Amino acid sequence: MALKENMEAFAVKQALFYLDRDPEKNLPKLLDWLDRLDRKGTLKSQRKAVREALGSKDSNQESRDADFLFRTPEELLELLL
Repeated sequence: MALKENMEAFAVKQALFYLDRDPEKNLPKLLDWLDRLDRKGTLKSQRKAVREALGSKDSNQESRDADFLFRTPEELLELLL
């Protein structure tokens, strides 16, 4: 693997580790980090949708959508099967 790919893999692993420790606290911080990195705005609509799902706890559906973001891959697999 080239240096660039190693750095990208490391960054993703670190972000996932950081998110796994305290998702409700750290996801907004990771989104802010992505804001700074995504200079072309490639992920702008996705970041906005995640922030909206996190920010509004008014309806049950929106709460379920936000909870979905914090599930482990194993939990998501169980929901699908």
